[in-house]
Amino acid sequence: NMLVLPGGGRIWPVLEGALFSEVAPVSQFQVVQHAPSELEVRLVVTRPPTDAEEAALRAMICHHLEHEFAIAFTYHPALGRGPGGKYEDFVCRVPG
Repeated sequence: NMLVLPGGGRIWPVLEGALFSEVAPVSQFQVVQHAPSELEVRLVVTRPPTDAEEAALRAMICHHLEHEFAIAFTYHPALGRGPGGKYEDFVCRVPG
């Protein structure tokens, strides 16, 4: 599950839950990459975040991943574990 950069390079995504909870009321997160420039950020929150908090999350994610990704936030009551029983905070769904 390496992050695919728009130029084709790959890096290990470094995102920590503490970063998210410092910016918004996030108790759990998962980043899913659907395309080289597009991320879905799945969040479990204690209350709906404000527009300013979403903007701060977007800026923090792009800063730590060193690219201006298009980011879609989705909200969930809980995030499950993968088929192997492991929780993945980053999932790459980019083919190849």
